[in-house]
Order: sequence, then C-alpha cells, then structure tokens
Amino acid sequence: MDVGTFNTNGGDITFTVGEVLGQGAVGRVYSIDCNGDIPCEDLGPVVLKHYYGPYSVPEAELFEQKHLAKIGELKAVGSVDGYRYTLMTKWDGVHFDKLPTYERLSLNREENKDALKELFNSAISMIANDVNTYIRNNQIIHMSRDTGPRNVLLQEDNGSITSAKVIDWGWAEIIPAHLGRVRNNPVYCFPALWEICLLYML
Repeated sequence: MDVGTFNTNGGDITFTVGEVLGQGAVGRVYSIDCNGDIPCEDLGPVVLKHYYGPYSVPEAELFEQKHLAKIGELKAVGSVDGYRYTLMTKWDGVHFDKLPTYERLSLNREENKDALKELFNSAISMIANDVNTYIRNNQIIHMSRDTGPRNVLLQEDNGSITSAKVIDWGWAEIIPAHLGRVRNNPVYCFPALWEICLLYML
C-alpha cells in the first residue's frame, strides 16, 4: 500500500506510506507522511501497523487494538485492498545497542566496563519505571515472552538516558486492579527484562 485513506470520527485522513521501521511476530510497522492532510496531522506523530502471518486475523488485531486504546495510543483503524491496518502513536528513540553512548563505549568494552554498566543500569531503571507507570495507570502488564531489546525505545542526552518507552503491546495482559497495587514495584517488572540483561551482559 503506497497511499492510504482511513475514515475516522474527525473525517477521512489520507497519507503516504514510508519506510519499514520494524517488524515482529504480529506485524510490520511503517512510517507515514501526512502530506499536509489536516485530519491526518491532527492525530499527531503516528505510525502504521500492518498485521500479517498467523496473527493477521480480526481476533488478534482487536486484542492489540483494545490494549492500545486503553493506554491512549490507538489513533485509527482502517482497511485498504482487503488488508487491515492500525494507526498508532509514534514514539521517538532507538534500541539500547543504537544509543550513541553505547556505541562509543562498546568500542573498548574492557576499558569502559564500569561506564557501560552504569549506562545499562540506567536503562533498566527507566524501563522498569515505564512499565510500572502502565501498571499503575492502566492495570496492564507487558507479557514477558514478548518483551526484549526490540520492544524498548530509549533516548539520551549528553551520555545520560532520559527516557524509555516499552512498545508493541500485542501480548499485553490486563490484570485486576488489586493485583496491580501488589505488583506495582520494579522487582515484579524485572523478569520481563531478563532477555535484555542477557543480551548486554557485561
């Protein structure tokens, strides 16, 4: 699909599909260009997700869309040429191994071992805080089987990590409110991050 038109409560939105930003078991995510289309631009920064493979069925798509809607990241849903698409919030950032500071320090891992550990610990803390925020506000937790380095976007400034965003909520789970209060702590969230720990073990 090169050009898409979705019908939303605010009217038709038209956009041009850009490059592939990422993909996983559930689908592929593309950048889009609103080309001056006001209803499209009014949505704010968004990306397009195309569902494919064993998950390209209405039930799987509705499952993820339900969670995106609950956390306020679902912008529009549409169908073009028989294929279903979702417009959702676009988040800035890069994966841990693409952070400029990590790339620089990893050129000499032995000499920069302490600095790398500090950067890594900062990333884990930021990720845990983001996950905990979702638990507090939405009673939603990201399933551990789906959380890994590709599910986290990080930003840094002058060598310090300033934000972390957990993305791809296709395997999220809604938990009861009373359990959310019990589980609302970094220790509970950390098991979902072990894949990141193992990948970047220092």
